[in-house]
Amino acid sequence: MNCKDWLDRMDSAMDNIELHLTDTIEYKELAKIVCCSVYHFQRMFSFISGVSLSEYNELNVINYKRIKISLYLKLPCKVSYRHYFIGKYAHLYF
Repeated sequence: MNCKDWLDRMDSAMDNIELHLTDTIEYKELAKIVCCSVYHFQRMFSFISGVSLSEYNELNVINYKRIKISLYLKLPCKVSYRHYFIGKYAHLYF
């Protein structure tokens, strides 16, 4: 497998993450897309993107819900409570 094929597979894995934002992400399935072990997928993902896989997923979910908030024009406090934004990224809403 050459470098271009590998990067295309990594891009497919990232697309899969973005398509399943509201679902539980199975790292094993993502590793299958890239054709490597879960360990190597997580390491290469963080090397390429600069953030860990779980952090990337969490930031995408926050952006998805931020768009959802703006579409419904509700107060961020009420919606963030409803979506349980408790954690290190909760400050992005307040």
